[in-house]
Amino acid sequence: MRKDLPKLYKGNVLHEVNNNIYYSSLENKENIGKQVTIDELFANYSYIFKIDVIIKTKVKEYHTKIAGKIGDSIITLDNDVIPIKEIISIIVLSK
Repeated sequence: MRKDLPKLYKGNVLHEVNNNIYYSSLENKENIGKQVTIDELFANYSYIFKIDVIIKTKVKEYHTKIAGKIGDSIITLDNDVIPIKEIISIIVLSK
C-alpha cells in the first residue's frame, strides 16, 4: 500500500454562498395544469374519480376533485353540483 498519497486541493470560498430555494403556493395554477374540455376529460381519462382540477364557472372558481358526472352536472368530492352549462374552463392539475 502506498503511504505517500497526493494531497487534496482545498479551495477557499471568498464570498457568501446562497443555496436557499423558495417555493410559493401563490403561483398561477394555470401554469401547472392542462386545460381540457368536458368531452376530453371524460374521454381521455379512464379513471375520472379523484382527478384534481380547477373548474372555473361564471360565478365561482372551484379547486376540487371530480367524483363523477350525473346528467348535465359534474359532482365534486366537496359535494358541489356544478351545471355543465355554467363551466367556462376546466384545468387538470399535473402532479
